[in-house]
Amino acid sequence: MALSYDPGDGWYGPPPAYDTYLKGGACSLRFTPAPRRRPTLEDVHLIHGAVSTVLGESGVPHHDRWPVFSLSLDAVGQITLLLFDEDACAVIANGRCRVHVGDVPATMHVGPLTRMRAPIVFGSGPRLLRVSAETPVVIRRTVRNAAPGHRGGYHATPTTENLRHAIGHQFAARFGLGHQEFGRIELVDRWTHGVRRTSGAKVKFTWGWLGDVTLKVDATGEWLLRLAEIVGLGGRTAYGFGRVRVEKAR
Repeated sequence: MALSYDPGDGWYGPPPAYDTYLKGGACSLRFTPAPRRRPTLEDVHLIHGAVSTVLGESGVPHHDRWPVFSLSLDAVGQITLLLFDEDACAVIANGRCRVHVGDVPATMHVGPLTRMRAPIVFGSGPRLLRVSAETPVVIRRTVRNAAPGHRGGYHATPTTENLRHAIGHQFAARFGLGHQEFGRIELVDRWTHGVRRTSGAKVKFTWGWLGDVTLKVDATGEWLLRLAEIVGLGGRTAYGFGRVRVEKAR
């Protein structure tokens, strides 16, 4: 699809000026004794509890709306912890921690902490990107009701409005972007379906969506989506949700 716009229509701003690296770092996690089976997304809440306890006991708070970490689980069960706070990095970098994974005492072994490179985006003007959800994308509603497309306070269908809310606002502010740097994001097409997943004891079920969306974005919008590819898109990323892949739409 060809895009043509007037350079004065607001689509031609530059991407954010940002440091080479994001604040914080990433590391692998493993536990001994090893679990009897490969961890799945439904198990990540147990790992979340272990990490939250270690950070909390050291005075590093973790809030749903302003998280200091995300968790990623790949297809072979490898766990990656992404930290967005220097104090959290200092705590986790100790290497080994005694924890409970659910009710089971265990040792959490922390791999080397590596820095996370900030996204690099070139040029200005509109471009089309495809975002593919590898784990459910969870976008919390601001007001609960039973309107179509909403499940239990979450959006089960992506729209321009809720994607803008997920990618801009608090997400942009978490990484030091100003109010004028939310980017321009418009939904062009979608191939998605709503899903429900078990997500732990406090919130038994979480609604989200899986599939692909095609978005029209400016340079800042692409930068934010590339950032979401690293740290997770939407809510409950500390439970493994919101893992996405971003590529140019064909």
